[in-house]
Amino acid sequence: MEYLSNFSKNLKILMREKGLKQVQVAEAVGCNKGTVSKWLNGKIEPGLIYIARLLKILNCTFEELISD
Repeated sequence: MEYLSNFSKNLKILMREKGLKQVQVAEAVGCNKGTVSKWLNGKIEPGLIYIARLLKILNCTFEELISD
């Protein structure tokens, strides 16, 4: 589950760099703020459709999102 830890850490960094709040990410990807919070805390992983949407709004690659 190391990739989940990396995902959470990188998501926080990318959101901060883009100036995005949890609610903004939730609205952009079509989920609720609680789900984004769980992603950021490493409690759950997003499905592929959400990953695709995250890549688009964060303007990053999959590798950037999950790499160490």
